[in-house]
Amino acid sequence: MTARTIARYVAVALMGIGVLVATADGFAQSYSGLYGWALEHSLTGWKAQSFPLLVDTFVGVGELGMFLLAIDGHKLRKSLLSWLDLLMPGSVAAAGWGASLIFNVGHVEGAGFATQATAAVPPLASMIGLVVLLRTLHRYVTQAPAAVDVTPIALSVPPEDLALDPLEDDTPPELLAWLKGEDVPAVPAPDPHHVAAVDAFGEQVRAGRVPGVREIKKRLRIGQPKAQEVREYLALLTAK
Repeated sequence: MTARTIARYVAVALMGIGVLVATADGFAQSYSGLYGWALEHSLTGWKAQSFPLLVDTFVGVGELGMFLLAIDGHKLRKSLLSWLDLLMPGSVAAAGWGASLIFNVGHVEGAGFATQATAAVPPLASMIGLVVLLRTLHRYVTQAPAAVDVTPIALSVPPEDLALDPLEDDTPPELLAWLKGEDVPAVPAPDPHHVAAVDAFGEQVRAGRVPGVREIKKRLRIGQPKAQEVREYLALLTAK
């Protein structure tokens, strides 16, 4: 793992901690505002105490739904289901955010602009922080594997300066072809999915464990046939 990768993970982790702290604080302050709103509108006892949960629960469910979409690398396609997968949790979270904002500001109605703006901060901070974190996670999850450029083997030493017998069994085939004046075949570039799989499951492979096809499909966002091929490749690496 490179220093850049470590720094990236640390930055995302710190962002996650910051968003969790802001969200927890936002829910606590939002609960207080919604509870006050309920008391002012003829709710008492357990009804007033549970009223904030009717609003903030939808916010939490919608946020969790969008979080799962982000870590799964959800991509919008031309199919209706891909849009529904995004719109359903997004709409639920947006409705909860909107209701929380309206009730928190309504609780201090008539108290002046500064007081109303202060009451609007908790739901807005929770919403903005989560959106930034989800976008960051989604970008890193869905980024394409870096293409690996392998330079073909090139020999620059004249044949007469080599002290190798071209008939020896241990002479590389590329060198034999070059000694005979033939074109040296280029080394093919590795499959990008193989490279991505080694990067994603390197620790498991080094420990002698081969990930399942379902895990490979989910992590690399590929189909069943390609996932089976990648698993066979990882199994070969494990056997070495």
